[in-house]
Amino acid sequence: MELDGFEGFVLLKHLVEAREMPLRDIYEVMQKKFHDHRDFYVLASLITGGYVDVAANINGDEDFTKRKNKGLAVSLYCMTFGKGEFTYQGLPGTNSGDLMDEIFFATAKADLYFEEQKQKSHERIIGLTIAIFIAIFAGWVKSYFGH
Repeated sequence: MELDGFEGFVLLKHLVEAREMPLRDIYEVMQKKFHDHRDFYVLASLITGGYVDVAANINGDEDFTKRKNKGLAVSLYCMTFGKGEFTYQGLPGTNSGDLMDEIFFATAKADLYFEEQKQKSHERIIGLTIAIFIAIFAGWVKSYFGH
């Protein structure tokens, strides 16, 4: 199970540590390069990948998290516009409330991902320790028995 990109790793780590976060806090943590929907591809990928979920029914759309990454990224970005009507990329929309308060949470898959990373790290340390011990022991045996 791999997680794409350092930005996704950092954002997911924040969510796992907090257990749940409103969109407003996620938006503060997110790296913003474009200041449009493209900044939300990371969060959209975490959602479509099953690492993050939201218990939201956004403007009556219960399945908005089932969209492809671009549609989801646009929807997430539009959630930051506040209550009221708006136009984005020539399309009109309406937010029924302050959607920045919607709560996003890390799923069990996110916990499993970090547990697997921790386990891999421990295995690497153990493997490295064994390799160093064998190298030292082999050097000692060679110096003691073989001239």
